[in-house]
Amino acid sequence: MREQPQMDPTEREFVTEVLDESSWPNILTTIVELLLERNVKSVIAEYGFVLKRDLRGEVTPEDCIVPLAELQALMERGFREGTIEWGHHSDFRFVPAGLPIRFMLCNDADLHFWSSDPDLLLDLTRRLSGCDVKVYNGASGELIETNRQ
Repeated sequence: MREQPQMDPTEREFVTEVLDESSWPNILTTIVELLLERNVKSVIAEYGFVLKRDLRGEVTPEDCIVPLAELQALMERGFREGTIEWGHHSDFRFVPAGLPIRFMLCNDADLHFWSSDPDLLLDLTRRLSGCDVKVYNGASGELIETNRQ
């Protein structure tokens, strides 16, 4: 079993509302645009447990580093092949290289993101709000209010 990363006590967790699968491409594009603006070139992709795949005896894909430009294709292929599930029994994590933020497409069909950089969290929250996605404080459950422009 993979060792979980140590939690940074300065990190805050934000969580989106439950997402509709059809909204995911637009949300991922929004995230990728933010990462590109911050000069991210690659992400570390981490595959989670998938019950059906594991029951079939298939091996979990190896975690990998992919160019940011290939993240969407990697995820689309994962959904198609069943190595990533939408709102079932698995989590898919990705961590941008060189930027203090982590993401998890959760088995609850929501998106969690953590960072110790409050400006980065709020910038992403504003952008997601612009996609009509509600974002909540992971600790308190309170809706994060943004002044969208």
